[in-house]
Amino acid sequence: MSQTRIALLRSGSGQAPTILSGSPDQLAGRDLIGLILDGTLGGVLVEGAFDAALAAGVVAQLRDAPGACGPVVTPPFPGWTYGAVLVVSPPDLVAYRRRGQALLAVLSDAGLPLADQLAGMLMVLSGGVPIRTPPEASTPLTVRVFEAGDGVGIHSERADWPSMAGLRERIMSGVQLSCYTPLSLAAGGQLHLYHRPPPGLEPRIEGIPAAEAADALASFGLTEVRPSVGDLLVFDGGRYNHRVLPSQHGQRWTAGAFLASGPDGQRYAWS
Repeated sequence: MSQTRIALLRSGSGQAPTILSGSPDQLAGRDLIGLILDGTLGGVLVEGAFDAALAAGVVAQLRDAPGACGPVVTPPFPGWTYGAVLVVSPPDLVAYRRRGQALLAVLSDAGLPLADQLAGMLMVLSGGVPIRTPPEASTPLTVRVFEAGDGVGIHSERADWPSMAGLRERIMSGVQLSCYTPLSLAAGGQLHLYHRPPPGLEPRIEGIPAAEAADALASFGLTEVRPSVGDLLVFDGGRYNHRVLPSQHGQRWTAGAFLASGPDGQRYAWS
């Protein structure tokens, strides 16, 4: 386990996420995504999954050439988004598909194969099991920009948004994985994973002040993950409540997606 990227901030009676870390070569050859899906692992951190020059190129291209793919504001999420996030898109998915395809076109035209490399790395982590983009959610990734002060509040991934009606028929929506790679860093922006409370002891976290909810969850244990530029983190965002601390003193860029399995064992990734 990387001491610089993963740290236990607080112990407690909750179930801590087991997170493997290593280079792509060290992590290849096993179905690690399957182990996250079945709850054996809490996540995988692939160190140096993408070249830093690719990450810098994506940031420069999107910053200098905004257009049909964004940037757009996507309430209630903070910051700016290139492409589109399924959960907050209108249910007809017209704008979702249009902006997603526009993002892929911008990256492809600039010779920046981020989407292809992300798909390839997920296939490695899946032990060669194919991961498809479902037709109901045809955008494989988004790029998000967090300004100073932007963070993401405590949440876990759910599939009950109206825009996910079609996808819910294809996936086992109770277990959703999150994945992201930093494209540029700013101070702050750490991911906090709250340990899973024992059954029946889950604290109330909705409808109370954010600080109280964080304290209640942290009492069961807290792990911090801080990926570097080009690292890829895949974690169990459905079973573990998590939040992203606010960025400080500049912009923080990330590319990300979600994953789930279908009843037939087929695996899917979308944004």
